[in-house]
Amino acid sequence: PKTYQNLEEFLIALGIKGHTGFFLSETSLTFTVSDSDLRESVDITKTEWGYADIEVESDSEFITVGHESVNDDYFIAGTMHFDFYIHPAKMHAGKNYARLTFSSYSEKKVLTVLCLKEESESVNDIHRLFMRSKVRLTKEYIEYRFNRMNSEEWSESLTGLLDTLISVSPENATEYLLMKTHALILTEKKVEALSLVEELKIAILDKKGFEWAYLLYLCTMIEREKSYVDRLTLEVEAIFRDTDDPRVFWLLLFLRERYLDNPLQSSRISGSSLRTGSTLRFSILRLFTSWKRILFLSRALTISH
Repeated sequence: PKTYQNLEEFLIALGIKGHTGFFLSETSLTFTVSDSDLRESVDITKTEWGYADIEVESDSEFITVGHESVNDDYFIAGTMHFDFYIHPAKMHAGKNYARLTFSSYSEKKVLTVLCLKEESESVNDIHRLFMRSKVRLTKEYIEYRFNRMNSEEWSESLTGLLDTLISVSPENATEYLLMKTHALILTEKKVEALSLVEELKIAILDKKGFEWAYLLYLCTMIEREKSYVDRLTLEVEAIFRDTDDPRVFWLLLFLRERYLDNPLQSSRISGSSLRTGSTLRFSILRLFTSWKRILFLSRALTISH
């Protein structure tokens, strides 16, 4: 208030006191930031008793202040804790400079803030990694099928690729875990596969959809007892009747020979799958069916079991 300011100047004129100055606990600060907003602070200390009225201004959008003006009400024993906020979303990658200016009627102080924003993967970077992993997944499967990679090499590489796909596309994690389980079974790592099967039984909430049907199929690859396989196959057939999902039909091609004996239906389902784009993305199962149709129909059961 002006009254306090007038009283301050009157006391100074009488020689009773000096100007009420102030200083900052820091004149420069450096922070390394990622994506989350930060609250930081600096202490303001008065050099003399008396009235203080300090205006605070930031010259950058990525730093905002808790108060644009502070006075005696904010000081305790001559010192106050002044908060300011750092917003990484408004920065560019690398070095970002800002100045906080503190001004009273008699003096001005400047706090320089340097923020080092860590480089983060952009959406394009993630997409490129996703596409590279997809291409490599296909190429390495072809290498494996033509005996240019042994089972151990292929399984190890595939596991790493699928882990990458899970990290860049977590919304599809269940699909990739199913593929990972499939690969482990094919390379006879059944203990690890069983561990993932138990995890997937909990993770898959929809027991009437493709993912559950795929898990049932994987269970038949682990446990080959006939009555067990027949029971799970009936469940897969029920899912196909309810959903008419072409991907579930692919599974039945491996489970029932009679589906292989009906090339017209098989071709119709295959065509529908490709037209609707509903096939499982980058699925190992789909890779099995990517060869010439005759090769697939003649060797499907041998490849899967």
